[in-house]
Amino acid sequence: QVFNVLQQLSKQIDSIQGKLAPALASIEVLLPQSSTRGDQGRDIDDNMPELEDDAHQIVVEKAKPNSLSKTEHDKCFEKLEERLKQLQGLQDPTPTDLSIYSKVKMPEKFKMPEFEKYDGTTYPRAHLQMYLVRMTQYVNNEPLMIQLFQSSLVGPALR
Repeated sequence: QVFNVLQQLSKQIDSIQGKLAPALASIEVLLPQSSTRGDQGRDIDDNMPELEDDAHQIVVEKAKPNSLSKTEHDKCFEKLEERLKQLQGLQDPTPTDLSIYSKVKMPEKFKMPEFEKYDGTTYPRAHLQMYLVRMTQYVNNEPLMIQLFQSSLVGPALR
């Protein structure tokens, strides 16, 4: 789902870049040819700094308005902001409904077994098998198994 949203955002960015292409085309890179000098050896355009050591001079023209109106830009920007907020919401690890945790019965003198935490880079079935083996004595306590499984995850696998 996150991948699909990222693809849609990428398409929207490509669309906006396509619409901005005429404005970007107004920027020209000029290779030095024959320099046009005035009487004192300065460029005719006194506003341009002299670039003696640089092989290239960059001339930037004032950007021309593109075909999108301000309201269209605002709408596109609002859509992108909304998508970004949706993506950030997907990564929020804070549970909203804590009622499931009240049903978990912790055994007396419970100590969490130690095992290697899963980070998403190895084979997930191997991690599940290892988790089940370490938690064998609690296999009949399904809510406990479910709640403690998240403590066996780290990094991207936890999200």
